[in-house]
Amino acid sequence: MKRLLGLVLAIFLTGGLYSCGAVTPEGPGTGTDSGKPRELTPEQLAKLDKEMADIAHDHDVASMQVAFVMGDEIVYSHAVGQKNLAAQVPASVTDLYRIASISKSFSGVSTMQLVEAGKLSLDDDVSEIVGFPVRNPRYPTVPITVRMLLSHTSSVVDNSKVSYKSSFDETLDPTTASATNVAACYSSYEPGTHYQYSNRGINLLGAVIEKVSGERFDNYVRQHILLPLGITDAGFNVDSLDRSRFASLYTISDATGEFVEQTGAYVRYPQYDTYRLGIDTPHFSPAGGMKISILGLAEWMLTLKRGGVGTNGVRILPAARVEQMFQKATPDNSTVKYGFTLSLSKSLLGFPMRGHTGSAYGLKSVMNYSLDEDFGVVVFCASADGEKGAHGGVAAYSEAAEVLYKAFVR
Repeated sequence: MKRLLGLVLAIFLTGGLYSCGAVTPEGPGTGTDSGKPRELTPEQLAKLDKEMADIAHDHDVASMQVAFVMGDEIVYSHAVGQKNLAAQVPASVTDLYRIASISKSFSGVSTMQLVEAGKLSLDDDVSEIVGFPVRNPRYPTVPITVRMLLSHTSSVVDNSKVSYKSSFDETLDPTTASATNVAACYSSYEPGTHYQYSNRGINLLGAVIEKVSGERFDNYVRQHILLPLGITDAGFNVDSLDRSRFASLYTISDATGEFVEQTGAYVRYPQYDTYRLGIDTPHFSPAGGMKISILGLAEWMLTLKRGGVGTNGVRILPAARVEQMFQKATPDNSTVKYGFTLSLSKSLLGFPMRGHTGSAYGLKSVMNYSLDEDFGVVVFCASADGEKGAHGGVAAYSEAAEVLYKAFVR
């Protein structure tokens, strides 16, 4: 399937558009510093819709979803392009996307719920929780703690030689996995002394959640976060979701210029049928496996922005715990301002914003909000042929965020 950009642009500008421009008419039309959006006319909304389509086309994105919040409301949401290119199914804001590393925020909040409940301490030795030794072979006497997993400072790392998606009895558990595999799962630095982003570490955090709660990871998140917030159509388990709503994800072949569908994003693993708590956890991917709509993730962002309270009034975490998750937890010698599965960054709009990004299976995603200016933005881009520059999902979501910010805030 060739990347015929002229044809794709025609798709973007015809049946592939879905817009929800429900802007609450509270603002005076001049922007605001109090969380009230500008009131856009139908003509301005139509122009904004077209700008989103143009951005997606210009950056070679098969489909793009956006949501913008101000105060406690989603003031704009929109979908452009195709949910599936082969079937030419138009994108919709109700489509479900695998959102990659933004998923880590659900794992982080789950952990902090257990800490708040007194069932877990941030400085607990992970080995004593999961039931097998979690020790860097180079530093066998140094405990690896929950705090280290949350902040990517544990020395548990990703390694292409040993998949972080495999069960722990094949990778981290020295009583069952080979010494070579175990050694490949650790870095050379002493636990707690350096920051190194780790999907394996967050998957291990999922095992901690399972062993402490006694619940399978996907069920814990669903029962203690999603359902209380009224987000009923999201989760880490494909079996709990409507597959017809999954948005296809794509990479673009450098050799042929073709969109290549990444079907692995929504795979069902046989381990689900013989599941072992704390061992098979990586198959739900606590590090990146959440499937959710743009509207559902906007609700999640609002919950974080509101200090742990959903727009339905349900509190899932005390505000102090949410705030703790954004405080720099990396070592003093690190310039990375990463907290507990969430971060503070200027990378999106040039000023500090809270949230996370995601990148996997061709998807590029961002969830960022500003407390100072009382707004937030979520964007999914379902294909990318470059991290930066003129093409790719990062460039697309960055441009979309800037356009939305100027439309509603400045």
